[in-house]
Amino acid sequence: MLERLVRQVRQEIVVTEVVMDYSKMSDFEINKRVAFAEGLQVQDIDDSKATGMTSKYHELRPHTVWVTDGENPWEQYAPTLCWEDAGSIIVSSRIGINFVNGIWRAQSMKTGWVEFIHENPLRAAMTVFLMMQESANVPANPAGPDIR
Repeated sequence: MLERLVRQVRQEIVVTEVVMDYSKMSDFEINKRVAFAEGLQVQDIDDSKATGMTSKYHELRPHTVWVTDGENPWEQYAPTLCWEDAGSIIVSSRIGINFVNGIWRAQSMKTGWVEFIHENPLRAAMTVFLMMQESANVPANPAGPDIR
């Protein structure tokens, strides 16, 4: 019994090591990862175009990415700042958002307990969404129980 518990703790440590440090990412990086996770195409910064994701645009709106689903025109996308972009993700992922002791806390139990706190509630929720994607992609360990 003790050996099984030690093996599970070791597995949890390994899982912890592969988790990204989302607190060090910019809103732009979070928004870009959310777009990819949602299956959207993301426009790279390209100064050869007159409109869209140019260096000048990125300088003026450093948090926003340009996305398309391949069928509709390119559009601005910033789920860390815009409920219109984040709302459906929050609802479908069953992410809860609470204001506790002066800070926003987002959490979900859809893929196991995932929680993140931030001063921006949408940033906290989008980080939880990415953490959920990450935990859903952790492979089962054949040497022990699946700890997802």
